[in-house]
Amino acid sequence: MCLLLQTMKYVVRKIFANNTIVTILGKTGDCSHTGDYKQVQNATLNYPTGIVVTPFNEILVADTRNNVVRVVTEEGVIQPLAGKNVLSDAFFEKDSTLNVPQSVYVTQSNDVFIVDFFNQVIKKLSNEDGKMSIIAGKRGIQGYNGNGSKATDALLWNPFSVFVNENTNDLFIADRGNHIVRKVDKYGMISTVAGIPRQAGYSGNNMNATQSKLNGPTSIYVTKSGEIFIADQSNNLIRKVNTSNVLIDVAGRLNSVDYRDGIRAIDAGLAIPFSVFVRESSNEIFIVESGMDKLRKINSNGTIQTLVAGRYMSHLFVTER
Repeated sequence: MCLLLQTMKYVVRKIFANNTIVTILGKTGDCSHTGDYKQVQNATLNYPTGIVVTPFNEILVADTRNNVVRVVTEEGVIQPLAGKNVLSDAFFEKDSTLNVPQSVYVTQSNDVFIVDFFNQVIKKLSNEDGKMSIIAGKRGIQGYNGNGSKATDALLWNPFSVFVNENTNDLFIADRGNHIVRKVDKYGMISTVAGIPRQAGYSGNNMNATQSKLNGPTSIYVTKSGEIFIADQSNNLIRKVNTSNVLIDVAGRLNSVDYRDGIRAIDAGLAIPFSVFVRESSNEIFIVESGMDKLRKINSNGTIQTLVAGRYMSHLFVTER
């Protein structure tokens, strides 16, 4: 099962194994903010851009232009979790509001990490005390610095997505404007793990990850073994940093216009790959290819196929079932 955002249609779609599609949240064409504390059928969204399922089978959505992260409970009730309209002691603290939340991630301990895009920071909503704090970047300051320093002293440039490797407690950031992927370790120190800061481009395949250029990375997925999959959007590639820190192309070929299904993913053309997700149990890779309005899958044998087509697709979350 796959949850897919159609951002400019303002809806969340569910795609079943037989590729049947249903809308589970939002109303096509309605970009208001309604339905809080009611059954999800009554809710509307405004430009949703991030989605994740919690360990308790709740759905979190970054309701971007409403400046809020919302949660759909197992009972089907939607309510604000972070940002405006959240009734909690933390609401009046300076780090509790959001300005265009772009992406959301939740750990097995139910801590929530949010890309606060226009504030240029990554925030953590603690499950333990319900407080929100900045863990990377400086509020409202765009740029690059801080490699090897505390993450809260570093500058980010249009961070786009986050992912946590729970085996190591490392947080990974697609720092899109700086054309790099960065890591915040369990001690709060930040470093670059892929790309060359402030240098957009393509340096070739099978090279040291920190000596190879990226071009506007928008999405990351980190496997349990520590491999980092990257949607290298403006290079029209899906790439992987292996455990030896080598950057490898896994889907797409530079300047290719061969968009056929059934061929090797490494030979296929991709058009603006926006999001990537790995189903580790089956060794399948899912890609939102926004330039072709498709959700595609790389099978375990390395071939690529289209699952569904539809306009304005952005982020996705794939279950193990």
